[in-house]
Amino acid sequence: ISMSGVNAHVVLEGPDTRIRARTEPPGVEGALVLPLSAPSPEALLSLVKALRHQLTDDDRGGDSSMRDVCFTAGVRRSHHAHRLALVVGPHPSVVDTLQNVLAGQPASGVFSSESPPDEEDIRPELIEVIGRCLRTRDSAGMVNPSLAGEGQEPSLLLEALGVLYVRGHAVDWQALYPFGGRCVDFPTTPWMRERLWLDWLDTPDRALRVESEGQSGHAPALAQLLSEAPTNERWDLLHAHVRARIAGVLGIDQPHLLKPKQGLFDIGMNSLSAVELVSALQIDVGQSLPATLAFEYPSIDQLTGYLATQVLFLDNPVPSLAEEQRDNDGQHDAMVSRLEQLSDEEADAQLLAKLRGLRNE
Repeated sequence: ISMSGVNAHVVLEGPDTRIRARTEPPGVEGALVLPLSAPSPEALLSLVKALRHQLTDDDRGGDSSMRDVCFTAGVRRSHHAHRLALVVGPHPSVVDTLQNVLAGQPASGVFSSESPPDEEDIRPELIEVIGRCLRTRDSAGMVNPSLAGEGQEPSLLLEALGVLYVRGHAVDWQALYPFGGRCVDFPTTPWMRERLWLDWLDTPDRALRVESEGQSGHAPALAQLLSEAPTNERWDLLHAHVRARIAGVLGIDQPHLLKPKQGLFDIGMNSLSAVELVSALQIDVGQSLPATLAFEYPSIDQLTGYLATQVLFLDNPVPSLAEEQRDNDGQHDAMVSRLEQLSDEEADAQLLAKLRGLRNE
């Protein structure tokens, strides 16, 4: 790799043509398990449709053996909640089976997580014994009964594997291919389109609607509440209202847990919830507010102070930061003075009492 970012590759040798022979031991043309999965039932059907189209297309699927397709689906793909398992043979039979799945017709050797097969009542006492042994060994296994006829053992084992798969169990598909396999072109899980949007964002002229509500002759409930409250209580009422609005936007059930000076974006607010908060406050105060309000005043105290002094013009606004700082400094100095007068034993006793109180909370 050069400093300019140009990559150089050297081919040391060609592919080992013997791998192809090793990956197809005797009997691979028999039954195989084709596992398919997707995040939703609709996506699973779309995947089945895409795979059927690929296998019928000579340019894309015709040159791949069914063993390659099953190896790729099982070993090289992620497995989602909605599953389908097909015990399949050569290409033509697989295409017909996939068509039956799309048509909703029952087909032999097809198992679905949407309608998993019922457990067969074969030797229930043996199943119970095996299950008890698994529980004794703390093994989260599952017993899947089957009854084989002459020469049917391989296909029944594959069917049992398909049943376990659609019931949500993790399957070590690599164990089915001890000689490895060849990864081939395989349809990816289709993107499912889902609209994730806040409906109220599509409401046109939200600011005009807020202004019209403010000009309708009816004072907003918040303004009326503040005007009827005593002057010395208006700040606390506004502060509690802003705190409740923020908690509602963020989905917090207990507004009192929010700290007045804590950053709004540190407790979960994002750009969408900030817009929602501004929209709600506009209706509360009966006039338009800056869209960047939550970014310019990113705490309960700062937002309340802005509304009190710049929007509602309360007679008793929030104390200035300088006054608040002086009060904090005075409290700090008084606390330090009291601590200096304590002996070591008294300081240790108060510290232990404080720790016990925090633990009890």
